[in-house]
Amino acid sequence: MAKALAISVCIRCGNPRILSKSWVEKTEKGNPVTHVVEICADKECQKIVDATFAAQREKKLLQLAKKTASQPQLKINSATG
Repeated sequence: MAKALAISVCIRCGNPRILSKSWVEKTEKGNPVTHVVEICADKECQKIVDATFAAQREKKLLQLAKKTASQPQLKINSATG
């Protein structure tokens, strides 16, 4: 019995997405994990979506870098008494 895959749509144009690649990763514990990469059927739309995600990822990394740089490092005082 084959599993029915849910049809996903592009977040930008609303067209159905197509399967780009899939693979199964075996884990040490538990069930294997199936990874699926779907892309927009419109190549130009997919390029715009990829660029948008890359910009969001870069912004998030910059915010994380600022946050970790502004936090003071904890100093542990090993001297007792």
